[in-house]
Formats: sequence, structure tokens, C-alpha cells
Amino acid sequence: MAALALASPAPAQDPAGCELHVWPGDSLMSVYYGWLHGSTVNGQIMGRPGYPRVPPNSIDSAAQSAILAEMEPQRLLAQPDHRLVVHAEALPSRTIRANAGRLAESASACYAELVVDDVVLQQDGISGSFLKTLFHYRDFGADARPRRSFATWSQTRLTLFPPRQPDQLEAALAELRRAYRSNLTQFAAAATRPPRRRH
Repeated sequence: MAALALASPAPAQDPAGCELHVWPGDSLMSVYYGWLHGSTVNGQIMGRPGYPRVPPNSIDSAAQSAILAEMEPQRLLAQPDHRLVVHAEALPSRTIRANAGRLAESASACYAELVVDDVVLQQDGISGSFLKTLFHYRDFGADARPRRSFATWSQTRLTLFPPRQPDQLEAALAELRRAYRSNLTQFAAAATRPPRRRH
């Protein structure tokens, strides 16, 4: 599994250090809710008649990996001492959900992982368009099983994407990438929020 190690000259498997491994999601999926079409998956991306067209490869795994590296999620997740390791390829949802152990073959003494599961464009005839992202975060510490797990959806409203005219493409793609960054920031804030006290 290919990975790009960032932010530290330490070797990829440093038993003395801490690592945060990050995986991007697959390419953008879409769901459209309209008067004539209901909850059809990827109708826009596949170019089916009657659906708004979505540019192909709008935010693929490579683009997501670049954004994840740039955003330094180890800081957002309050783990600035962790060396960031960004993987190039997305993981299958089955692997993400079924594997209780570490997803990377790392000998790091303290280890955590952030996985992007789904990246979805949701369009609704009434409420508009949103980019929704499903993240999974697991902190293992020095253990083989996670001592803390957190997963949830984040979403950001879109006003330009998908573009209605060819000359709107660049601005629409820029908005999509901003929304992806916003979703990551929202998720990290939720993941690091102190747990509520039980009365």
C-alpha cells in the first residue's frame, strides 16, 4: 500500500515515534433528490438524462491526498507530535469497517489513523447542494486495538458546484475543494470535543 510520509525525516516504521496514518476516499459519489428522480445513486456522475451533470474526477483520491497533507490533520486532531503518513489509495469500505486492528503495517510505538470512507455530492430540489464526507478516526496509542474510535458525517453547502456553464468549472472545483477542507475541520473539531459529563 503506497504512502507518502510527511513532516519528519524519521523512517516510515519508527518504533520510538508516533504516527498518524491518513487515507483518502474514493472518487466523488452523488445522490439526487428531485421531483422526478428520488435518491438515485451516481445519476449525475453517470450522465443519466434528467440529472444535473457533474464533471468527472472532480475530487479523486489523489486530490484528496494532497488536501489531507496540506491540512496537517495531526494538528487538527490535537496530535502535533504524530508524524503524518498520507496514503495514496483509498481503502474499501469493507476493510475500514471490518478491521479492528491497525490498517497500516506500522511498528510505531504510538499510532492513530484517519480514514475518509465516502465523499458524496447530495443535491436536493428544495434544500440545495452539499458535499458530505464520512470520516473514521481511531487512536490506538501503543495498543493493537483502538483505545478510542470516532466516526461521523460532515457537510458543507455548495452554491457553485456542479457548474451550470463551462466557464464556471474552475470556480466550482475550487469551491468543492474548500468544502472538503471545511468538512475535515468540522470532523476534527467534533472528534476532539471533550465528552459530555453524565449526570
